[in-house]
Amino acid sequence: MRLFKIRGSLDYYVQRELCDEVGVVSRLGMGCQPDAPVDLVDLGSAATTIRHPIKALDFTIAAPKAVSVRWALAPEAERIQIEAAHHVAVRRTFAVISEFDAAKTIHGVIRPVEGVVAYDVGHRLSRAGDPHLHSHLVVLNHADVDGRRVALEHAHWARGLPVWELCYRTELAHELEAFGITLIGQGLGSWRVTGQAVGLNAVFSKRRHEVIRFSGDHGSGRMRQLAALSTRQDKVPQVQSELRARWESEARSAPLELAVSPVLAGEARAAVRVNDPLLNELVKAIERGATDLLTAKERALRAALGEQRALRLMRGEGIMLGDKRTGLDGSLCQAYRSLPVTERLALMDVPTKHLEEVFASREVIPMVAALEGAGLRPGDRVTVETRTSQEATLVNSFGQYRQSIHGTTLVVDVNALPPSEFGDMVRQGRTVVRSPGTSIHGSGTATMLGLRNDEGKSLVLAESSVALWKAFVADCVDWVRAECKEDVTFAASSPGLSAKLRREVGRQMPEAVVGRVGSRPFFRGEPVAMPDGRGGRIVAAHDRHLEVQIGETIETVPTRGARPVGFSAESNDRRLVVFGPLDGKDVSRIERAYLCQQQLSELVHHLRLNTDGHGVSWLDAQPTSTISLARRVELARTNGRFHGEKLYQLRAVTTTLSSIYDRAEELGFDDRRGRDRIMDEQLGLYRERDALSRGRSR
Repeated sequence: MRLFKIRGSLDYYVQRELCDEVGVVSRLGMGCQPDAPVDLVDLGSAATTIRHPIKALDFTIAAPKAVSVRWALAPEAERIQIEAAHHVAVRRTFAVISEFDAAKTIHGVIRPVEGVVAYDVGHRLSRAGDPHLHSHLVVLNHADVDGRRVALEHAHWARGLPVWELCYRTELAHELEAFGITLIGQGLGSWRVTGQAVGLNAVFSKRRHEVIRFSGDHGSGRMRQLAALSTRQDKVPQVQSELRARWESEARSAPLELAVSPVLAGEARAAVRVNDPLLNELVKAIERGATDLLTAKERALRAALGEQRALRLMRGEGIMLGDKRTGLDGSLCQAYRSLPVTERLALMDVPTKHLEEVFASREVIPMVAALEGAGLRPGDRVTVETRTSQEATLVNSFGQYRQSIHGTTLVVDVNALPPSEFGDMVRQGRTVVRSPGTSIHGSGTATMLGLRNDEGKSLVLAESSVALWKAFVADCVDWVRAECKEDVTFAASSPGLSAKLRREVGRQMPEAVVGRVGSRPFFRGEPVAMPDGRGGRIVAAHDRHLEVQIGETIETVPTRGARPVGFSAESNDRRLVVFGPLDGKDVSRIERAYLCQQQLSELVHHLRLNTDGHGVSWLDAQPTSTISLARRVELARTNGRFHGEKLYQLRAVTTTLSSIYDRAEELGFDDRRGRDRIMDEQLGLYRERDALSRGRSR
């Protein structure tokens, strides 16, 4: 199966001179039930109203060569049955695509789409005139989300192509079995029809012979693609009766067991795996004996989500995954991929006592460094689970681990595993999972430092973005608990993180949620801006409209007509509570800022600070006296001399604190008095160091 982007018209599919080669043409919707046959002229004009440069997507779905050969040599009645089975398998495969991974992500929110239209254009011949039963599943590149026309997210579909092809083959085998044709095979290798000579596949593979002669037996995929284009022939009109006579003659003259090269045989047995856990679970269900897509889908959902959730999904109902409501509406794969690994395990009732999550990039050197921080040392027994054996070898060599099935299981990419397989690993023993980026889900105990000025503005710093995010969320929860009365806007560093903040607060404060629009919760008293410039506060939220209190009256306004300003930095007159980088933000409007700052632990260790309920240690007004006390203690312990390490530590403390005051001054949080005191203290340390140096030189 291949996916092509169509940037022009659909005229290729409506060439009248190919009428003997074109089979069934039917129109499919989201329900994937075929409408009446489509006229070719109607298909050619279907994409004329699409504004997007990519007009449509072409899934080219081909039956295994053995099925095409059986179709070519079978009696007329059986040919009709085989062709019908092919189109049923195409239709049901598209149904699975639409159910699992067809949603659109808009501003970080997963939105199911409606109005997807596809055309199943059946073709029967290859360009060499051999039997080649295949379909061009042409999906128009538009859909509806809340009444708005949007383009499809076809990158998700491209990622799952090996899975969709396996689904098609499984369903085709199930349909053929109903009238006595047994199709057997494994994965994406060569499938064969029981009782049919294997050598016939090579006889009717002239087009593939041409490509392999051009590229060589061991040519790369790119070389074969170039070879296919270089040897491409124009399609010419064919007469079915003449073709059938030629096929029967070639079949009679061919040896029953023709020698077939390994390349032509396509005997690859590599497991089908993609970067999506639910699709991998679907593959696992097929590999373990599911004979049709309905059975495979049910088994996969039961294994990944549990009995009750799977039952509700199969009945067409929705379920909650984390803070997202999802179902078999195209949003399931995306909703599941967004779950933290601990929540995935909770769906399967797997205890997490043996699980440890490490946040690191996929680059080998920083990954190994992060794993060393989690306790994996050179020489440890480790089983590396990742996408390819080459990557596993690379991780083992850089980490200097000993490959062993009896040690720690290291999962480099959890999305490349079926959920049930990942759950079995965690049950069996210690499992370390690498997750991308920096956690905002885990529990952070890193040091946090706070600084206030006389005007009430504050700056919160932390060594860990985990702890910083938790403090930021706690601040927002307090704001929502007070019915959003403080005139501030919580501005994260990206729209996706702002959406995550809203969902996180909704999870912690469900009693303050007055309604949802999609998966986005709205809170009691949340401020909104009206198109006419008036301001109001949300009383209730519905799918299509909001109830907003403006003054003493409550008005009903469309969802798109009122702009929430509590979680967006677009407003020009509200004070800001900022998380992350300050690029592009008006510093004069910042009320509270949450920023990362290294080397806070040593600083807080030397200062006596008050810690609030959120774990923030607030800096008092006389930090230098505390540093001076620490310095006097060190002088007493060392008989008036600083040793090199102690001097370095105290100097690092004052340098870090000076850096904090520099950042505070940039944001207008400090009046320079604290910074000046620190600079005086630094000067004193430098003088002490000089005096010690002169004493040693004597």
